[in-house]
Amino acid sequence: MSEVALIAPDDPRWSRMLDQAPHDFHHLPAFVELEAERGHGAARGLWVEESGSAVLLPLIVRALPDALGVDGQDAISPYGYPSPLFSDASQASRASLVRRLPEALSASGLVSAFVRLHPLLDAPLEAMSRAGELIEHGPTVWIDLNDSLEAMWSQTRSSDRNRMNKLRRLGFRAYVDEDWERIDAFVDLYSDTMEFLGASAGYFYDRDYFERLREALDQRLHLCVVECPEGEVVSAGVFSEIGGLVQFHLSGTRTDHRRTSPSRLMIDHMRGFAKARGATRFHLGGGVGAAEDRLYEFKRGFSPYRAVFCSWRLVGDSDAYAAADAEAVRLGATGGEGFFPRYRRPLS
Repeated sequence: MSEVALIAPDDPRWSRMLDQAPHDFHHLPAFVELEAERGHGAARGLWVEESGSAVLLPLIVRALPDALGVDGQDAISPYGYPSPLFSDASQASRASLVRRLPEALSASGLVSAFVRLHPLLDAPLEAMSRAGELIEHGPTVWIDLNDSLEAMWSQTRSSDRNRMNKLRRLGFRAYVDEDWERIDAFVDLYSDTMEFLGASAGYFYDRDYFERLREALDQRLHLCVVECPEGEVVSAGVFSEIGGLVQFHLSGTRTDHRRTSPSRLMIDHMRGFAKARGATRFHLGGGVGAAEDRLYEFKRGFSPYRAVFCSWRLVGDSDAYAAADAEAVRLGATGGEGFFPRYRRPLS
């Protein structure tokens, strides 16, 4: 017996999957709802079950662009790494479920789906590459919290250790703000950092968003701040903690302190904090767009451990996909090599 459904976040099957499968905060129903609201879509989970095993794929469902004149919907992962979750560890079972996903998309009225995979959660990549297009984007950095504090410190780039020691001698300190008393300072630093980097509007978040994010994670979102000797916050970031997995989510540093990079103290403090709480892995992420850029270079100074970030592109209705793409081309969509879905390429 098999079952295909596009389920809502409050469906008991969603919470049941979270009880069975290792996951991150990107899989939590409240987080998917929060991201769907920002993305003007509907939070849904694509559910496929057969022979007692199931897969859940968190999605944001959107109407196709009106300009295309094609009825239908498609889907995209919420922000982050919301890989499909499996109730069964059997590779054969997972491969079988993955093979069902394109037809499940079609049965659910979805033309396509763009899925971001989690670098640290196991996935049947070979089966996924046969069911859709699997794209390897680049490396990410993670810290093994099973290592001792001494081992983690020795794994840190020597020049970074020297910089952190100097900052501590000068009176800089990092700590976890359990009551979020410095949330306003963090939001200001984060916004200033995004402006400095020239980030697009989608990367700007206000205080209300961060408070709702904390609520969505059931208080499992930690605010870590770094203060200068005068007691002012010069760097801060938010870190999730779900089932032994800590995620470096978002951060900001005061412009006049970028050269001294006090955020290093924040990461060093968080790995000790997380280890003391029994966490086993601390994912720092990669560069912008998974590129091996300055951000990646900064992160890799903390650990020798690497993972790979991939995306997965699925087509549920090939006829509707082709029709939408043809209309996009007629309207002036060009270039966008590697863009998925192609019909959402910007119009010239």
